[in-house]
Amino acid sequence: TASFNLGGAIYKGVEGSVTFAATDKLFLFANGSINSAKAQGASTSILGVPVIVAGGKQIAGAPKSTAAIGALYTDESWSVSLANKYTGESWATEGEPAAYRVPGYNSTDLTVVYKMGRYRLEGALYNLFDSQKVTNIKAGKTVPYDQYYFQPGRNYQVSLKVNF
Repeated sequence: TASFNLGGAIYKGVEGSVTFAATDKLFLFANGSINSAKAQGASTSILGVPVIVAGGKQIAGAPKSTAAIGALYTDESWSVSLANKYTGESWATEGEPAAYRVPGYNSTDLTVVYKMGRYRLEGALYNLFDSQKVTNIKAGKTVPYDQYYFQPGRNYQVSLKVNF
């Protein structure tokens, strides 16, 4: 493992969100952002090897955009939500090298909650459409030895909560 000083970054962006009350029990929402996280540039050495990071490139791990859209229904006993979250294009290493471009990906989650007195039964289905796209790339010593990280497949969780 080697670390270096990137030389700073300039962050810019715009984000917006809206929630619409369709009824007193049904809410629709949307959110989105366009992001810029540009390296100022630096030169350093890693294990004695000179490294130059060109300025003006998106820094590693910073998505160029995000978005979410969904709906929430709630009443005295039930709460149901369906939400889709998008994470835009990013790069896994500095300098925007083509081999480390991570395309945008999204995930849709469904959650159902039933409240009965002091008990709360919750069920959630994550990654409803079983998307398993690349979310990160960890650089190895050479490209053939890189490690790819993927979205976990569809999964679920059920829980019972008791208030005391």
